[in-house]
Amino acid sequence: MTYNFEDVKMDIFSRIFKTYGQTQEPEIQFGRYTDSYKPDEKYDCWNRSNDFFENEKYLNSYTNFLDFLTVDKQKNVTYSVNQGVVTFTLYQGSKIINCSADHVRFCAEAKIAVMNKSISA
Repeated sequence: MTYNFEDVKMDIFSRIFKTYGQTQEPEIQFGRYTDSYKPDEKYDCWNRSNDFFENEKYLNSYTNFLDFLTVDKQKNVTYSVNQGVVTFTLYQGSKIINCSADHVRFCAEAKIAVMNKSISA
């Protein structure tokens, strides 16, 4: 028996990984990846982030940390600062992590699955 996998509908996967609306996602490299060879400017961001954090200047710490995490060619991090709140998005593999932080709170959210109906036992 021969199967034509192009005709097979993976209904469960299309339901789980369903997206709502159009999103502009960056080109992300999958598989093994290391960013251990960052340019010196990125390590400067890391050091500034630590210094700001130790001095309780959390917004400056966050933005420098996000600059450290950003892989410029991939645009894996986007952020903005408005009225004392940094809002940012991290693209990690196939997941999108939406975050916000101020000098008191940090919030992160990632959708891992979508269910339209509850499952009854």
